[in-house]
Amino acid sequence: MGLNKNSYNLLQWLGQFLTAPVKAFHKPFPEKLYVVEADCDQPGVGKAMSSLLKAECVVWLSSDRTHSFHYDKLVKSGKFSKVEEAIAYEYGYYVRQDPKKIIANFDNKLIEKECVDKNVESIFLKDCLKYSVSEKGTTFQTKDGEYKFPYLMPEKSFYSVEASIRLMEYLGFDTDSSFTKFEMPPSRSSIFDGIKNTTIIDSSYNANFASVQTILSLVQNIQNPAKWFVFGGMLEQGSVEEEEHKKLIPEIRKAGFNKLILVGKLPSEYILPEFIDIAVFFDEPKDALDYLKKNLEGGELILIKGGRLEGLVEHLLADKKDAVKLCRREEVYAKKRQKIGL
Repeated sequence: MGLNKNSYNLLQWLGQFLTAPVKAFHKPFPEKLYVVEADCDQPGVGKAMSSLLKAECVVWLSSDRTHSFHYDKLVKSGKFSKVEEAIAYEYGYYVRQDPKKIIANFDNKLIEKECVDKNVESIFLKDCLKYSVSEKGTTFQTKDGEYKFPYLMPEKSFYSVEASIRLMEYLGFDTDSSFTKFEMPPSRSSIFDGIKNTTIIDSSYNANFASVQTILSLVQNIQNPAKWFVFGGMLEQGSVEEEEHKKLIPEIRKAGFNKLILVGKLPSEYILPEFIDIAVFFDEPKDALDYLKKNLEGGELILIKGGRLEGLVEHLLADKKDAVKLCRREEVYAKKRQKIGL
């Protein structure tokens, strides 16, 4: 409808609320495909959105403990035994609308359970016959061919690559196997040149266990004698926050970091005690940034993961023009960064 907001101002929300009914009446769009990225950040969203959209095709690749604290009440009431089951059930509304086509990651048993009795085109990681990654890019090998990307991509990105190919086949379009028009979404394992000849892996767009585990496995496969990890924790985990953070401890060890820079209450409480010999802790991102500027020697590979850290990434860039490629460039987030000194 052409409605955009750049702040949380109540008057702006009111203006959009009043304008929306008028904007809804316009001639049909020329596009024939409507693509929606659907979320279920709280109970009821999946049910409402799936009923509204009634999608012809559903691509479901992940379901994990995200925005978990919104679902704690469903576990406490006894409706579900685990919070991840409650989240998957909410996402399941999209497939319960009986779309013509369902493409799903059946390595995820929660997704498989919600798709029972449905005609599903399943994807498994074993379909990726070979995976390789370096600071120059990523290669996926399947029985149908080899796909190369000039980006750092976790092995689990194969689900998205394979799903996109199958979706194009369903829609009757030719598939560009070279993916020449592909661009990584901001701050999801983007790679940048940093100050002091460092290499930055920017994965600062939020964090849950699955996404952190995935990016850690990627870093594990990259050869660099000096790996640093800046971690801001996993927010909105509710009653499972301790469990989720402690599950990361062996994953962090396997990645082979020389230094951990932990930011915020959660990493300090659950991660710091296990890495006293290589970790430092700060309450605020600004303090972590000051430490990095002072202690980086040059040539380090720096993984940055977790919310509130995109401002830290910005100040470590060798080319400040790269800041436009980071996440959360809207005015409302710029003001938030200014308030914390970034």
